[in-house]
Amino acid sequence: MITLRDGGSFSIDALVSKVEALGGSMVLGPIKAALIDHKKPVSLDYWIRANGAHRKDQMQAETQVVDQLVATGRFSRVKMSCPTTGHRCKGLIVISKLFPQ
Repeated sequence: MITLRDGGSFSIDALVSKVEALGGSMVLGPIKAALIDHKKPVSLDYWIRANGAHRKDQMQAETQVVDQLVATGRFSRVKMSCPTTGHRCKGLIVISKLFPQ
């Protein structure tokens, strides 16, 4: 489980499944806006808000969350093309579907 600063949490396995369903990568998409106004519905920030955050209108794809994800050994940071805007942005890729042994 990944713990959020608002007290929420989410399953790493659920996130791996989502990222795999998107083709193996996901933009971070952190934005300071209400969930209803979020412009990147396929981003990590949006997914966390919808899947474990207690404060759904608070930015969630923060450095400490991304650091926790990378530290699991299941994700790596990448630069990628945003599927929403087409601009280069920060993202994550799945590098391991299973926890390291």
